[in-house]
Amino acid sequence: MSDSRELGGDDGIDPADLRYHADHRSIPEDAQKLGLDRNTQEGAMLSFAGSLNPRRPGHKVIAWVMLLALVGPGLLTLGWPLVERVQAFFTW
Repeated sequence: MSDSRELGGDDGIDPADLRYHADHRSIPEDAQKLGLDRNTQEGAMLSFAGSLNPRRPGHKVIAWVMLLALVGPGLLTLGWPLVERVQAFFTW
């Protein structure tokens, strides 16, 4: 068996199915090099975020909600000790 195989040959791959899987326009090239595509969890998030149009107000709202959903838990985790220190400072 040679290394160069034709699509749609006896390997069972239909070229029409590959069009759906090869559409990576909304995923950056460096993410594609890392193996991310729409079929992975992280790649699906990148694909969704990359398909948002910044000129549409609804898409801006979705982008902010996604940002808060991803960053919010980290800010709360890191911010809580700071809140406790501030409370302790003012309660002497």
